[in-house]
Amino acid sequence: MTKLQMLIIKSVAVFALLSSVSFAGAATNLNRNQALASLMSGNSSFVAGNFSYLSKVSQRSYREAASLGQTPYAVVLGCIDSRVPPEIIFDKGINEIFSTRIAGNVIADHELGSIEYAVEHSGVPLVMVLGHSKCGAVTSSVDYAYSSLLAGTIPVGRATVPSTVPPIVLEEPPLITYVNSLVNSLLNPIEIAYVALTPVTTPPTPPPTKPVLVEAAIKENVIEVVDKLIATSLIISEGIVAGKVMVVGAEYDVFTGKVTILKVVSSLP
Repeated sequence: MTKLQMLIIKSVAVFALLSSVSFAGAATNLNRNQALASLMSGNSSFVAGNFSYLSKVSQRSYREAASLGQTPYAVVLGCIDSRVPPEIIFDKGINEIFSTRIAGNVIADHELGSIEYAVEHSGVPLVMVLGHSKCGAVTSSVDYAYSSLLAGTIPVGRATVPSTVPPIVLEEPPLITYVNSLVNSLLNPIEIAYVALTPVTTPPTPPPTKPVLVEAAIKENVIEVVDKLIATSLIISEGIVAGKVMVVGAEYDVFTGKVTILKVVSSLP
């Protein structure tokens, strides 16, 4: 990691710690419900094959953004999959979406800091965690862990399995440490999905097939990331309590182009 990268990371961290969560200086004039409605309306246009809005906004707004500053109303945490570019599937142009993308739409310090910056600094009222069908990251992770799931030896998260089950030790293949890191990030949602799909019955319920488990884990992963965002970010949770921020979990279907909402958090207990 270069000194410049370290400086950027430290700057974002310091900003998050020192900033007061007032949300008074929102740059966009859309509230959180209007922001979500705008994204979903754009997705309907995309599914219908209508891209006129994307073209129009892109042509006029890049100059405005350069001279007047940016005014996005949503931040989308999505996967790096080339089939799921947020601006296109929501039929949006330049200066509308903060796009944060990483394999498996998982979240760690860098992603969290970027989202907090969007919410606190730019007053973005909507945070969307966007998974997608046929996700390669989740599929690869399921392939990597499936035999251990069948053996009941995967480490537990929120799901309930016998306490006597020994934890799995994942062997790290040479030169692909990132794969191991990604699998570890996805173990909990994979295991929860597996347990949900395999209830205890007599006779025992057959375990799910890999494709069924992959699709269930994709959805569970989105929900887990939504929960983690809220649990770990004071900026986001206080924004929700103040009625200024909404966090939404959704899934994009790579076959139909449609985005389906899985979870909406607009208030906290």
